[in-house]
Amino acid sequence: MDDEKIIREVIERIEWPDDIHGYDLEFTPDWSGAPSVYINLHIDDDYHPSKDKIGRLSRVRREIADELLDMGLDYFPYVKLVAED
Repeated sequence: MDDEKIIREVIERIEWPDDIHGYDLEFTPDWSGAPSVYINLHIDDDYHPSKDKIGRLSRVRREIADELLDMGLDYFPYVKLVAED
């Protein structure tokens, strides 16, 4: 199984809040040249998110990163929130 498929399976088995509308992946070296995957979670643009919303989004980011790091894949995961208009 290739790494992209494994990464997608990990992301899709995590329970997401309704705040996240989708995601995309970018496989590219990071600032140090190491192989990395940027996981962009798409959310609504919200200038004043509640503490609960911040907590929900932080939980998902942490779960994705932790699970992928534990798997020891060749790509370092950077999980980002990307606001959509």
